[in-house]
Amino acid sequence: MSRTLEEVQATIQIAKLKENDLQNTIHCLTFGESVSSGDYCLMELDDTLCKHIEAGKSLVIRGDQDERAVLCSEDKTYDLKIADTSNLLLLVPGCLTPDQLTTDNQASSQLVHAQIWGFSNSYWELRKRHPKLKKLKRLLMENPYEGPGISGQEDVTEGKVLINSTRLYPERLLMENLYQGPGISGQEDVTEGKVLINSTRLYPERLLMENLYEGPGISGQEDVTEGKVLINSTRLYPERLLMENLYQGPGISGQEDVTEGKVLINSTRLYPERLLMENPYKGPGISGQEDVTEGKVLINSTRLYPERLLMENLYEGPGISGQEDVTEGKYTMGDLLERIQASEEELEAQLQTIHACDVNGYWRLLDFDYEMKLLGHITQLVDSESWSFSKVPLRVSLEELGRLEPQEMIEHSFNCYGRRYTDNDEVFFALNEDKVCRATAQMLLQNAAKFNLAEFQEVWQQSVPDGMGTRLDQLKVRTGVRLAAQRDGH
Repeated sequence: MSRTLEEVQATIQIAKLKENDLQNTIHCLTFGESVSSGDYCLMELDDTLCKHIEAGKSLVIRGDQDERAVLCSEDKTYDLKIADTSNLLLLVPGCLTPDQLTTDNQASSQLVHAQIWGFSNSYWELRKRHPKLKKLKRLLMENPYEGPGISGQEDVTEGKVLINSTRLYPERLLMENLYQGPGISGQEDVTEGKVLINSTRLYPERLLMENLYEGPGISGQEDVTEGKVLINSTRLYPERLLMENLYQGPGISGQEDVTEGKVLINSTRLYPERLLMENPYKGPGISGQEDVTEGKVLINSTRLYPERLLMENLYEGPGISGQEDVTEGKYTMGDLLERIQASEEELEAQLQTIHACDVNGYWRLLDFDYEMKLLGHITQLVDSESWSFSKVPLRVSLEELGRLEPQEMIEHSFNCYGRRYTDNDEVFFALNEDKVCRATAQMLLQNAAKFNLAEFQEVWQQSVPDGMGTRLDQLKVRTGVRLAAQRDGH
């Protein structure tokens, strides 16, 4: 039931308040139907974020289930903290604040009815923080980019088996080379991919046909055994393995010491399923785990079930282009924004810092060897053309090196290790000496467990391009180098 203006004025008098000390506009609040404290969450924003929202832009809360949530704008990241208050906070749409009310003291009092939509005794407050970027490099290292294949694309066929593969259907060998008629000479001279109709690849029993018996020779015997197969040969009947060495009783010592030609009754040559018995499980070791895998067979091993080959890489349907688009371990900018707790601007800056590259719409980290290969092409070109490292023409470099690597990869390497500038409407790059020397040192140290400091400095200087000088302070981000030097006593 709504109050009238007279009832409000009577309440003011009972409270011993002076009406002249109050605003002329009086809000009469009532609770709406089904109001709950959990319907709304309140958040305190500073002026910058308020203007951000008023401009129609959005704020995004990011974080996986095992992470503390953060709030991100276009260029900043904020921690979310819950602040409790002893006062009950009311959510009243359309309610006017004192600075929004009229200041005309001569105007008569007026009553405004407003409905409460929600309430809370806590709110979210924001605290600016650094973006959480450690996970970015780990995600991108799942599938580093190693450069284009021969066709200019990454051709991923790992784990795939052709439906006519001879691994599944040996009879498909006949399909390797279909007969297309005789050639000009009336004969086909090429035998590549052909299988004789009596080939033992198709019919093992045809082994008996390799050498037909033509009767005894002059001496009454056939001395040549080429192409012959014993009637009990294991090439025809594997169970005949047991016949290779018949048991003739124990020897003088009471035991048979020779095992040649013997087959265990549970041999995997007879029963492949016996592979599982090669190493029975004896319980966990001291560490709680079995570290040795010798003699073990996975329950879905293709040694037991060849058809499991097809399960190595399940088909998930064609991509947008109508082909299988293998995206495992690849991330678009949208994917990274969903996984990384950072604003878009901070994420883009970090991608540049770690030398990530946009390859066909996916952000990829270059394999270190491939990154060094690109840098080596550039430094060798500069040396061969006798250019200055501070003025390397981009257009000419792309024309020369574009025959070796994609031009976008060459330009990416320039952006990673140089500074772009323009002179007379032509784009040049000034290579950064510290970055080039640091990358060269990393290449030398990545496979070295230990390196004498004096020897390292000598090899390092010889490895960088002529005209560049190496200094230990260039390795200040490589703390392992300093520690190794101290351990060696240098």
